[in-house]
Amino acid sequence: FNCPQLGILSCAASVRAAGGKVELVDAVADGNYMSDLDAKIRAHDVVGITANVSQAYSGREIARHIRRRHPEKKIVWGGPYPSAEYARLVPELADAVVIGEGETQIAEIAKGSPFESIPSLAFWSGGKLRVNERRGYIEDLDALPLPAWDLVEVTRYNFPGLSPGALMQTQRGCPFNCIN
Repeated sequence: FNCPQLGILSCAASVRAAGGKVELVDAVADGNYMSDLDAKIRAHDVVGITANVSQAYSGREIARHIRRRHPEKKIVWGGPYPSAEYARLVPELADAVVIGEGETQIAEIAKGSPFESIPSLAFWSGGKLRVNERRGYIEDLDALPLPAWDLVEVTRYNFPGLSPGALMQTQRGCPFNCIN
């Protein structure tokens, strides 16, 4: 079972809507993702990593690779794992972490806004971890651009008994009464 990451596809669409250029390296479906990353990263100043808890180890390895091979690139994390564990990522493995929903924040980063002015962002400044005030949840999900489905090959994903497969999001939040 594997599926495209809707969060990163939605954030990619928001970066595009803000006038930014986006490429995706799909570590879920691509066995050669590190070489793809090295090839694509040269054209970008900022690299985004998304991870849930089960992908945390892989995300951390990717961040270490970027720090080692491309130290001039800014790394911005988003997703459930970094939202809860941002203090474990900044500054070693992240320049900034989006806490919670990321479409608005990543668009602001793409426009070049300073980290200090972006709500719901954790980052390193003045020798310490800074955490900006949390932004509320996006109330009108219809105002967001549709996910950037063109960045993935849907045929590379599958569900048990179904191939290809993809997800559709009809609402946000955790169905298990999570508080984050």
